[in-house]
Amino acid sequence: QRLAKAGMEVAGPSDDPRLSTKVDPVYFHTIQHSGSYVVVKLAESRDYGIAARPGERTFLTGRAATREVHRLRMGFDGILIGGLTARVDDPRLTLREGFQARVPPTRIVLDPGAELSTDARLFQTIDEAPLIIVVTPTVPRERVRFLEEAGAKVEVVPASPPGLDLQETLTRCWSIGLRSIFCEGGGRLARALVDADLVQRLYLLRTPHVLGPQCVPGLSNVLEEGRISDWSVVGEPRQFGNDVLVTYDREE
Repeated sequence: QRLAKAGMEVAGPSDDPRLSTKVDPVYFHTIQHSGSYVVVKLAESRDYGIAARPGERTFLTGRAATREVHRLRMGFDGILIGGLTARVDDPRLTLREGFQARVPPTRIVLDPGAELSTDARLFQTIDEAPLIIVVTPTVPRERVRFLEEAGAKVEVVPASPPGLDLQETLTRCWSIGLRSIFCEGGGRLARALVDADLVQRLYLLRTPHVLGPQCVPGLSNVLEEGRISDWSVVGEPRQFGNDVLVTYDREE
């Protein structure tokens, strides 16, 4: 009432506790579950692809959407990708486009066989943000030491199809203080996280491109066909140039 009398627009009161969790989903998730809040972001073509062919780097989003991705990155403790994505795309996963964070997000690469080259841009930007490489126990100790000497922190977790134990990986992230994780692919990692019920939110960037029948599938097709359930659209789709960002939350 005091706010309304002061001239501010006030909605409510509301007895629905779900509304408060939307204000700060990371906080409420970590309090309730003692685990990292995980978001998957994928850019998809009109035919639901994320790459033209397996192992081929494919640019889909325009400048405005790319800038929004950097803004989103800024709000997370860790940025997660699979080893194949790291090798094919050679990303930096740093904050750019004018965005900065007091503590740069930690880059995390799931690389079961420790195949990522130390010539990769992730290593070349080691002074800009921490880098964690997650490997299996079968990786030789000499290789682990080599990655550590190049500046990475190496976490060894059990193997589990299709590569690493994802639950244990997220438990390690939680144990070192990474309360929120922003997964940027690839498609196989994204689907594995979703199938394991380890994801709380999806950011799907729909682009106007068509990639053709050999494209690597994303998530929109399985969402729209109902092959993975318990997801609902949050808010209105947002336009960034020719690209549209649609947000999904998992219903708990």
